[in-house]
Amino acid sequence: MEQQLAATRDQLNRQLDEITHNLNSQLEEKQAELAEQADEAQTQELQALALQARQTLEQTRALAQQKALAYRSSLVLAFQEEVRAEAAEIARQRGATSVMLANVATLWFDPRTDITGEVIARMRAAADRSDRTKDAGAATQAPDSKQAR
Repeated sequence: MEQQLAATRDQLNRQLDEITHNLNSQLEEKQAELAEQADEAQTQELQALALQARQTLEQTRALAQQKALAYRSSLVLAFQEEVRAEAAEIARQRGATSVMLANVATLWFDPRTDITGEVIARMRAAADRSDRTKDAGAATQAPDSKQAR
């Protein structure tokens, strides 16, 4: 999950850098164009363009932050759903009727009812199976792509 989030954050940062570069280039071109014959109206126009560029950049940054937060939230929700599914299955197998989070509001519980370790083990096993499936799929595709060349 952290790797996916970091990759998305990197992509958004690259896009921001590109937008910043483009806005700065446009502004520098306009400054060079007006530098030799800048009267007051042209100077004001240049200042207005600079202000607009800064505002556009700030809006783009804010939008990128919102996208990153939304993506992070979607990853967290997906992870919580995976945990919920595994916990529900384990609870059914043990004959439990509910699963509760142990937190500061939990005064005491019988350690025999704690399924945390089992949930983690199942999720790790599922991730390992998924990784092996991806690796096997990549291995079977590699010879085909060589033959196609």
